[in-house]
Amino acid sequence: MFLTSTVLLQRIHPGWLAIGEEKIGVDSHQVVLVCVFSVKGILMFNENELRYEDKAAKDLDRYNSQLKKAIEENVHREEQNQQELAPTIKVNKKQKHNTPLSNQQILDKLFQSQIHNKKSLESPCKTIDVPFSLNHLKRQLARLSKSHESGAERLRLINCLTSYNGWIVASERKLMLLNPFRVEEALLFKRLMENHVFQTEALDTPIALTNSLLGGPQYIDGLCNMQKEYNTLTGITYFTDPRLVCNGFKIRLTPGASTAEHHLEIQEMTRCLPFYGISDLREILNAILSKNAQSVYQCRPLKIANYLEGEAVRLARQLPLRFSREDIENTMFRMQQHLGKDCNKCIHDRPFLHHLASIPETD
Repeated sequence: MFLTSTVLLQRIHPGWLAIGEEKIGVDSHQVVLVCVFSVKGILMFNENELRYEDKAAKDLDRYNSQLKKAIEENVHREEQNQQELAPTIKVNKKQKHNTPLSNQQILDKLFQSQIHNKKSLESPCKTIDVPFSLNHLKRQLARLSKSHESGAERLRLINCLTSYNGWIVASERKLMLLNPFRVEEALLFKRLMENHVFQTEALDTPIALTNSLLGGPQYIDGLCNMQKEYNTLTGITYFTDPRLVCNGFKIRLTPGASTAEHHLEIQEMTRCLPFYGISDLREILNAILSKNAQSVYQCRPLKIANYLEGEAVRLARQLPLRFSREDIENTMFRMQQHLGKDCNKCIHDRPFLHHLASIPETD
């Protein structure tokens, strides 16, 4: 019994031999019981250990399978991301290889982008193709230069420049810009100076004209030599000279035995001008006597000329803003016919024509 127990204990667990030897000396039955229970406990422990090891192995297999699956999914996702980012990576690589832009190049790009955005926002403009030949224009100018009349400069109308309300004209080998409003001002002023008649009103008290009032007997003599009309019914003579009538004077003559005995008086005079009177009549007579002025235009007093300038400007401002081609051709014809080549400025001393460019003789 002692030998069997000892061998059994040694097989089961070598460390329990001393315990077995102590127990054998007391009671052999107890030792056998202890050994039996010990064997059962060891067997149960081994079973539990095996079960937990199996469970741990299964858990390890499951963990490894999940880890492998997760790794495969991550690899697949990274491949997709790389495919999506491939174009941007290529662009970035190209940009990295490019040399850095200077400040001026950056500013140019910014301005170009702004201009492009502005053009994209604007509505598309209509364009019209206009046939043009510089050689044909040169031939026309050469033909016109040969057909000059009496050496006068002839203008050729080309087209309208709407942005400046002007018209482009050609003369010999020059391109010029015509301002039609300035021409119309000058034409209106000249026509008013030549033809405008000032309406007269009767004076409350007629003004008798004497040598002392006019400044000398020469003015009385010059006045008496002017055109007049005799009324046989009333026996009264009135001056009908347009140089007096157009300037707003109605003068009556009562004949005497001699020129010194003639009685002259102003019965009617224009009232549209302030302080208009004897001094202006003296200015008219002075132009007739000293400058031999024969036309109404040459006999206009300074007050009359200033008043007519204002009227010409007022009438010119009532003209339409846009002229047709026929209107401009008519204006150019009247400018050359009535103003001549000496008059090339408007009332405000500004030129009708502005030089743009000279056409070269050779290409």
